[in-house]
Amino acid sequence: MTERARLRAVIAWAALATVVSGCTRVGTVPPAPAPPADADSLRGADTPRDAAPAAEATPQPDVADSYVVRGKRYYPLASSEGYVERGVASWYGREFHGRPTSSGEAFDMNAMTGAHRTLPLPTWVEVTNLENGQRVVIRLNDRGPFHDDRLIDLSYAAASELGMVRQGTARVEVRAIDPQRVQRNRERLPFPPPQRTSFRERSATLTGGLHRLRILGRPSG
Repeated sequence: MTERARLRAVIAWAALATVVSGCTRVGTVPPAPAPPADADSLRGADTPRDAAPAAEATPQPDVADSYVVRGKRYYPLASSEGYVERGVASWYGREFHGRPTSSGEAFDMNAMTGAHRTLPLPTWVEVTNLENGQRVVIRLNDRGPFHDDRLIDLSYAAASELGMVRQGTARVEVRAIDPQRVQRNRERLPFPPPQRTSFRERSATLTGGLHRLRILGRPSG
């Protein structure tokens, strides 16, 4: 092989690698992915269980915003209002950690996020595992999964909270949330909503309380 032919081969392989890396999320979600070996330690005890809905500027999709994957064209919805649907959820994690999502944000396997083919980005949704009743609130910031038999792709953190990591998929209900309505409900509360605390913080509080009880229970003199 001449030097010029060798150079052409290297360039061709580099171009192919670029295309493959940019399309990894399309059609490569395994039916039952294994959880990362140290995923729980990576996530940490202080990771919030739910995403906190907040009103954000949502672009209004139109025909120009449609996109094509595997020869099929998808049309993002103009609004998520009233959206409720049931289907199969899958999840993705370490393999895509740090890669850009369809919204331009970096994917964080430890954040409460997900991917949907047509709901506006961002959209807040409540996902319920119909097999065990577990629920989480997540923020959609990506497109997918591009499998006809799947409805939504979840981050590792969300899948973990729903108890579906080991089996890889689960039957779920996806319900869109209106962040502005959530905010209005919060403002009407007579007292602030309870703050989520980590297991470490709850343990420290309990230990401190027991210590004080021991001191108070000691006989004087």
